Amino acid sequence: MLANRFGLERGYSVEDRQLLEVLANNASVALQYDRLEQAVTTLHSLQQQLHHQAYHDPLTELPNRLLFMERLRSELDGGARTVGVLFIDVDDFKLVNDSLGHAVGDALLKAVAGRLRHSVRPQDLVARLGGDEFAVMLPGIDDPITEAGAVAKRILAAFEEPVHAGDELVRVHLSVGVADSRRSRDADELVR
Repeated sequence: MLANRFGLERGYSVEDRQLLEVLANNASVALQYDRLEQAVTTLHSLQQQLHHQAYHDPLTELPNRLLFMERLRSELDGGARTVGVLFIDVDDFKLVNDSLGHAVGDALLKAVAGRLRHSVRPQDLVARLGGDEFAVMLPGIDDPITEAGAVAKRILAAFEEPVHAGDELVRVHLSVGVADSRRSRDADELVR
């Protein structure tokens, strides 16, 4: 409309100017809408990142204590089926940090998290509670002694071979405590 005007007249009439103003305003609104949409998308992405950071351990990417306890409470409140909890402690972890350094200790915790994930059923929840402490929630188990015991044995068997932690090969020993909701339906008590 601007470049290919017909006729000899080079000026714009009042109607032409009004049409151009409407066109410019519409283009401005479209650009502002696009910027707003980009800002909303960025905010949504940041919100998801913050949510993930609030509920996951930054080192292992496992759920943290907060998310574990929320899910455990929800499972205990929402069902009549038995819930099992395994509390796992990496024995002598401080010795690894002190003798091999924190980088190896961090690599060891990541490797432990990976082996734990691969030792449980898909519906089980593995979490890092803090330091060298992990937990596993076993939802909906029918026979707590057999099923929780089987998962605990699989976890212990997964650590019979040394673990690669950075450039080091570290032998890991775990302590595993087992509790189930037949004893208590209180999440804090089960983890304790």
